[in-house]
Amino acid sequence: MSDKILISVDEAMAALSLGRSKLLELTYSGELPSIKVGRRRLFPVDGLTAWASGEAATVASGGNSPLGGGNDHLI
Repeated sequence: MSDKILISVDEAMAALSLGRSKLLELTYSGELPSIKVGRRRLFPVDGLTAWASGEAATVASGGNSPLGGGNDHLI
């Protein structure tokens, strides 16, 4: 990817070769780690790398963790 720590939705889509709907589905289910900064959703590069290499179970912590996806989209 790059030297960035966090990337945008568009960058995550390109890096993982996923469409927007699938990326957000995985995010809201807690499978992909992300954080909200204002209205923006950002993805930690190391979390996406771990997910892509099959380590998703250790990355997705769920709950209200800032990197676990959480349920903030329901508010």
